[in-house]
Amino acid sequence: VVPAGSTVPTLPEVRSELADLPAAHRPRRLLAIAAIPMLASGKPDREAARRIARDRAAKEGRTGSAAGEGRTEAAAGEGRTEAAAGSG
Repeated sequence: VVPAGSTVPTLPEVRSELADLPAAHRPRRLLAIAAIPMLASGKPDREAARRIARDRAAKEGRTGSAAGEGRTEAAAGEGRTEAAAGSG
């Protein structure tokens, strides 16, 4: 999710919007980041997003599945996202 303008949705708002999708189409993780990492080809860099999730989890003292290998949710600031990268 990349919001238009300066209005940034909260993680619960994003989850609410995704609730209408079939479970198989919903992202397993939501990660609040400033920008979606991109490959030179212009595609999203999912491995870079995973590294960001693992680094953030380690910084917050989480390990194992909470370190980016399971259903991690990381929020910046007060639970607001600037961009969210998902399934992978």
